Amino acid sequence: MRALIATLLTVTGLGLASVTASAQDPGMPADAWVELRLDPGGEIQVVVRWNASANPDADYEVWRRTAWDVSFQVAEPYADVPASARLADGSYEFVDPDPFSMPDRPCYSVGATLGGPLKSGALPGCIPTLPEAMPGLAVTALPGPYPDSWYVTGTGFSPGAYIQLQELTCPSVPCPGEDLSVSRRIEATIDGRFSVFLALPEGASEGSRRIVAYERGWLPSQLAAAPGVDVPATHPGAVTGYGEPVRTGEPAVDRVLDVLASRDPLQFAALLQFRELPSLDGTSVVRGLPRVTCGNGDGLAAEPPKGEPVAERLNALVSDFFGMRVYAVFRIAHAAGEWRAFETATHAIVLGFAQDGYQPRAAVLAVSDAGIVGVGQACGAVPPYYLRNVDSFLLVPVTTPVAPATGTGVARPADNTASATALLGIVLMAGGAGLGLAWAARLGARRRR
Repeated sequence: MRALIATLLTVTGLGLASVTASAQDPGMPADAWVELRLDPGGEIQVVVRWNASANPDADYEVWRRTAWDVSFQVAEPYADVPASARLADGSYEFVDPDPFSMPDRPCYSVGATLGGPLKSGALPGCIPTLPEAMPGLAVTALPGPYPDSWYVTGTGFSPGAYIQLQELTCPSVPCPGEDLSVSRRIEATIDGRFSVFLALPEGASEGSRRIVAYERGWLPSQLAAAPGVDVPATHPGAVTGYGEPVRTGEPAVDRVLDVLASRDPLQFAALLQFRELPSLDGTSVVRGLPRVTCGNGDGLAAEPPKGEPVAERLNALVSDFFGMRVYAVFRIAHAAGEWRAFETATHAIVLGFAQDGYQPRAAVLAVSDAGIVGVGQACGAVPPYYLRNVDSFLLVPVTTPVAPATGTGVARPADNTASATALLGIVLMAGGAGLGLAWAARLGARRRR
């Protein structure tokens, strides 16, 4: 069991990677996923599917967990599946007899074994969004920094569910061909959201294109109603943030903006407000700074020991905020289940950075009159990821979102949301000549490769 724990802990906090087996192991399942199925009586079944490992003698164990919870690693397996249960097509399946017995809908892990302790495993994912929750799904898009690139955001999805994006070029998803390439594998966060960077492949030069989001394992009726958003067929690239100097008139915020403009790590470190917080496993109390992460959202940056300079001990934490541009500033609307980094904050400063064709990155600073009370540098996060619990904007995002829509029809502008035509005008004004032919040539070369 210790080997299982050590191996599975190498997986990222979001569970985005499978564990690599050593040469002595039976080998993990080649592919694994969770799907919904209707039984003969019309009831929904939750089925865990996987392809066989490299060793034909391997048996399998199925584990259950909640999203981003590793406690399952020290419990007994939920079910055993012998090698003799292999289906005619070479795959295996496990039908969960009681999939909703856990307080939170479970996620699954499948491990291959030759009778000894598990040393490798695959993560099929979590229970997909159920049909009755489909009306709550929505997808929006903001222009990205490069030509025909977009920040795509979804809400209302099942926590921990794996999500795929595709351009709708047929009556309903999935269309023939590959899914759209995104900056990272999409796994809905604990509150059912996702935000990713997407560069659309070459396509129509006029009109609009529709981007849809769907979860692997949905029923056919759900795929036909996959939520999506219509975006302009092309745009030249949007600016990444406000130019210097930028201020809001709010003293608590402007004090932080002054320090960011100074690029002085000592001044920045002096603004960090450490406080007593429960440890991530809830077993102790530590002094630290709340930190936004991917997945479940809450992390922690521990305060250095007394006498050690904060700017030196937390150099990576401090220096990474410099050089970014202000993407948006907003007042925080406090609500149940909010990020711990936002709990004592009044405002959030969202930062963004993009240059030379690299993946855009982003960060957030949660501030109050006391200083910086929370930070966020989640790996792979894009600026819209931090637009959460917004009460009102002091500085609006540089670009305006495309209207959310569901189903496969034409997206309709929602209240207080610009249409795709209005958005294109904003983007054209914001793009600037500096993002023109050079970015187009670079992106074209990348697509050809």
